[in-house]
Amino acid sequence: MRSPHLPKRLWHSLFIISLTSLLVAGGLFIDRHITANTYFDQGQDLQKQGKLDEAISAYQKATQLNPNHGQAYSHMGWVLQEQDKSEEAIAAYQQAIRINPHDANSYFGLGMAFYNQKNWNEALVAYQKFIQLKPNEALAYISLSAALKQQDKLSEAINAYEKAIQLNPTFTNDFKRLGDELAYLKKQHDTLANYRQAIQQNSNNVRAYNRLAKELHKQGKLDQAIATYQQVIQLEPKRAIHYNNLGNVLFEQEKFDQATLAYRQAIQLNPKYAIAYNSLGNALAKQAKFAQAISAYQQAIQLNPQLAITYNNIGNALQDSGKLEQAIEQYQRAIALDPKFTGAKDNLQEAQRLFAFQKNPQLALLPEQLPPLKDNPLLPLKRAVVRIISHQSTYSERGSGWVVKREANKAWIITNRHVVTEKNEQQTYQNIEVEFYSTPPSGQFRKRRPARIVELTSANDQLDLALLEVTDTPKDIQPLPLSPLSILSNQPIFVIGHHLSGNYWTVVNGKISNTTKQELELSAILSSGYSGSPVLDQHNRVVGVAVKVNLSCKPTQKVEGITGCGIAFPINLVKQKLEVWGIQ
Repeated sequence: MRSPHLPKRLWHSLFIISLTSLLVAGGLFIDRHITANTYFDQGQDLQKQGKLDEAISAYQKATQLNPNHGQAYSHMGWVLQEQDKSEEAIAAYQQAIRINPHDANSYFGLGMAFYNQKNWNEALVAYQKFIQLKPNEALAYISLSAALKQQDKLSEAINAYEKAIQLNPTFTNDFKRLGDELAYLKKQHDTLANYRQAIQQNSNNVRAYNRLAKELHKQGKLDQAIATYQQVIQLEPKRAIHYNNLGNVLFEQEKFDQATLAYRQAIQLNPKYAIAYNSLGNALAKQAKFAQAISAYQQAIQLNPQLAITYNNIGNALQDSGKLEQAIEQYQRAIALDPKFTGAKDNLQEAQRLFAFQKNPQLALLPEQLPPLKDNPLLPLKRAVVRIISHQSTYSERGSGWVVKREANKAWIITNRHVVTEKNEQQTYQNIEVEFYSTPPSGQFRKRRPARIVELTSANDQLDLALLEVTDTPKDIQPLPLSPLSILSNQPIFVIGHHLSGNYWTVVNGKISNTTKQELELSAILSSGYSGSPVLDQHNRVVGVAVKVNLSCKPTQKVEGITGCGIAFPINLVKQKLEVWGIQ
């Protein structure tokens, strides 16, 4: 679950309000250091214009002329924070606090910087110091709640959140996501507490241990889940399913050799356990032991010929072994068993594409074909929306993106961070490619262009964005215009993106169901392949960037894949980050 990201406009508003009050109170100080304050004022103006490097230079000149100009250090910290330079920001805030230990705003900024570094303890200390100095600032309690949540101090986090709402009831809407997360975490906490209470009453309650282990796994508390499954195995050492479950947690931790041992133990206890053979194949494939993996998958199919997932997995192992034609056959078998298996469909298309280029490398040199504009009035918009394919070893990810800027043959593309990073969002994919919209005839495929990541928000930043750079951009492709205004609820919108089932560049219509400073809730039903898609208004301007789906919102008709009402970042938040990244 991603940690909450608090809108920088709110941080900035709080910061400026407090700074203004301090400057007014210190009028004589300003008069005595007019030159330093002139640079300080220049820094503020440059900061408002988004000229961050120049703003830092102005603040530095102010501190050179007046080493005790705490406000210049404080503002410098804010700008450095905008540039994602947390370490330098911390140093600036700490200097401001040394000059004025009662500078509440610098404590607030210091808390933000530590939070971005995932230094939860130091963030808590800074936020608590701010609250001592300004006990009635609702935003500080929101920040405190977010940091407490990261430390699993759930009761304290809920208390801080409730205090924020008490001070500012409008935050119920502005920080709805944090409130929802806390409510969900409380429900999870209560579930674990119930199982633990059952175990306390009966230390041999295998059922309670097993349910506790499954819940811990579900909540991502993997070390605790492993320890609990080991306790289950001590109580019931002859049940194969317990070893398979243990293997699944080890697999998720990428401890593939240990997972392999657990799966083999499950098979030893139950030689007819088809799922355990499938799991064993997955663990072996992750270790690039493809021949052994295929053998395990084939054993699973002998035991259960209806396992569509296993045919898909054989296809993956064959494709990774370079046996594309055989991989295609396996994907087709998986789809025959489960016609709604979107993953197998996507894998089949990829294998067919690779096989076609393997047989005829000249396909890559064929010109792109486009439909006539009169038959496809959205053609210019679709051309600016890309399909993103990320690869690394046996991992892959699909998503959407759109051109936000171009210069000569270079284009810069906005997408979501999770589209170009692995599951833990700590490591980027090795190979990232994009496809531009075209309509190739049967037997031909869209040209792919390599992309490189030029900017990426930090993994704990809920503003889930990445900026890619692509060269060799077709001449006709132009950036999508950004809306200068925030969109209101009930306004019509449409989204261009990609269903994982193979329906690419699909247009989905809807409206804005609800807006907060942090997100837009859409009535449009999207799937996970729409991550990074542009949300456009009636004037074809981008008003948001799709990031995920609300699974509690069910589609009125069946749609393949993981679907729900779309959630998007408002374009104002995105524009702030683009300015930091030098995209005007």
